[in-house]
Amino acid sequence: MTLSDQTNVGATKTISGAEYRRLIWKLDVHLLPPLFVLWFISLIDRVNIGTARIQGLEKDLGMDPLSNQFNIATVVVFIGLMLAEVPSNWLVKRLKPATVLCGECIILGIFTIAQGLLNNFAGLVAIRLIIGILEAGLIPGSIFLLSAYYPRYELQWRVSMLHVGNALSNAVGGLLAYAVAGIHSSSEWHGWRWIFIIEGVITIALTLLCWPFMNNWPGTAKWLKPVEKDVLEERIRVDGIIGRMDILDRRAAIRCLTDWKIYLSAFIIIGIISSVY
Repeated sequence: MTLSDQTNVGATKTISGAEYRRLIWKLDVHLLPPLFVLWFISLIDRVNIGTARIQGLEKDLGMDPLSNQFNIATVVVFIGLMLAEVPSNWLVKRLKPATVLCGECIILGIFTIAQGLLNNFAGLVAIRLIIGILEAGLIPGSIFLLSAYYPRYELQWRVSMLHVGNALSNAVGGLLAYAVAGIHSSSEWHGWRWIFIIEGVITIALTLLCWPFMNNWPGTAKWLKPVEKDVLEERIRVDGIIGRMDILDRRAAIRCLTDWKIYLSAFIIIGIISSVY
């Protein structure tokens, strides 16, 4: 994005291009690291079932390896995602984003641990559905939060950096699961159980560490100067992506359902998710 020598803010304030670049760097330092960690650990908790399967999950839970039971346990996560994404974003808008996103990740860690305590297939499906519900709000909620700080062309790069966390989680998560899977206790708790238990504990611990560094909306950010808040507000007003829809009536619903960009985004996400699974 090419910056002019000065960025106008309203009719009275200006900020130089160098000052604007420093402001964007300031946003990056405060906003991205905790979100990067949350994205990283949430995907590990979603896909670690594949390694658990190799370590004997199906046998211990009495699942038929020739049936579709494992596929059902995998797909049910996405049912939870579809059901809860819109309500989760509503919570992010109505409550503090830091509280919603971190709270979801802590509860996610608890249910990840619960997967290691299961004894039957029905319980696995139920918990996987809940995990999908808990993960539903993280990615759209994070992007919604960042869109209040960054103009659209600045936002693209930041979201791509968060997706790097997803890619890294595939590599690191597999190595971590392989190391943990070697644990066997005298009570016949096989390695797949410890994968869920230890990774769930890590999820809770990292979320608690990130919570103090999480941010809410720009108006409450104490690390931003008043003039910086004005700059961001003007930039978002001129070139942001936040829209208003105070009433979801028939006309608004038709407008959403006929927006080709929504369907294009869906196909892109399908490609990304397919590479993960």
